[in-house]
Amino acid sequence: MRAGRALYEKMHGSHNARSVNEFDEKMGLGEWLMIQGDYAKCREVLLQCIELASSPEEQAQVYDSLGQAVQSLGDVEQAKQYFLEANEVDPDGSYERLLSLAQLHEGYDSLEYYHKGLDLALSNLELLTPKKKKGKAHKDPASKAERAELRYTISNIYCSIADLYLTDLCDEENAERECENALKQAVMMCPNNSEGYRLLASLKLIQKHKEQACQYALQAHKMVLKAMENQSSNIPEFSARADLAKLLLELNLCEEASELFEALIDEVPIYIELWYYAAVALINLASEKEEGRTENCYTAAHHLLRARKMLESDPDEELLASVNGQLESLAAIGVDLERAEAELTVELAEEAGQTIEEVKISDAEILAIAAENERELEELEAQKAQESEEEVYDSDDDEDGDEEDLMDDADGEEAEEEEDPERGVEMKDHM
Repeated sequence: MRAGRALYEKMHGSHNARSVNEFDEKMGLGEWLMIQGDYAKCREVLLQCIELASSPEEQAQVYDSLGQAVQSLGDVEQAKQYFLEANEVDPDGSYERLLSLAQLHEGYDSLEYYHKGLDLALSNLELLTPKKKKGKAHKDPASKAERAELRYTISNIYCSIADLYLTDLCDEENAERECENALKQAVMMCPNNSEGYRLLASLKLIQKHKEQACQYALQAHKMVLKAMENQSSNIPEFSARADLAKLLLELNLCEEASELFEALIDEVPIYIELWYYAAVALINLASEKEEGRTENCYTAAHHLLRARKMLESDPDEELLASVNGQLESLAAIGVDLERAEAELTVELAEEAGQTIEEVKISDAEILAIAAENERELEELEAQKAQESEEEVYDSDDDEDGDEEDLMDDADGEEAEEEEDPERGVEMKDHM
């Protein structure tokens, strides 16, 4: 019996080991596929992991990953369901999951998930914070960098709560107070998080406190540029930086707005609006400062012409009208738009890896070249056909001559037969 039991336990243990290995392998493959952006295949692999999971933590891990995959596929409702299932089997496991649920909901539902995620993140921070005993701190169980990263995350949660009160919940009676309180918490939790200052600037602008709004916006601008220059992990999302640039422009801080717009364009040059707003910032700056006015106007024209060129493949009538209006204003003050457009053509050619001659050739010229080539081919074919006909004609003449000779010979023999009929009889008899 003991031997049988030992054998069973050994076999049972081996089976579990294989299952665990299979689960890890499948989850690893799913994570790799997600990194590669193959979300559909990732979902297929992760669905196989559900039955392989042997604990609530593993089940929650699978559902969390499935939620991320289907959210990337655009299936918001299914993503919610997977995150909720993960939360059901492991309710205290992940504040990231609660933040995902907050982002997938709106209004008070979103606010509730943000607060739950905030509470869990604050609890995690408390566990990471070193304790003091008799005036000395115990050995820190986590690195300073880990605590700093978590504080930055918590600060962003406060910012998200504040943003809700600026958008979905803006009509609530206590919206401004709750928003400002959350933003103060954000700045206190992580003073180097530029998002707190950006949103404070937005709030102060709404409250008609323009001077304070400018101060907060300038602080945010300074921190963002420094983070971008140092390639810091605390760089806000691209959309948040674009919103800051627009806010600076709205506050008439045109030099700072222009600087940030140019940095964003260098990073991602495909957004037409950024080219337009960068031009507007330069035009406004030119109207304020005489220094560099000509250069700023000319650069603005370049940006507007590029925006107009981009609008050819991505039409937006309202934006196009604004672009043309600004170009007309620049032309009215003497900006050489033809020169700017010629230089833009060269620039676009260089970006495309082409020469200027290749860019300037028109569809009509291309078709003319094709037609000329076709004519040359037709002439060549006609010449070959004519040469072939001449050869055939010469051959026919030779054959006709031979046939005439044969006919002459035949006529001669017939004549001889008629002149000497006996000879013919003799031949017949001989035959």
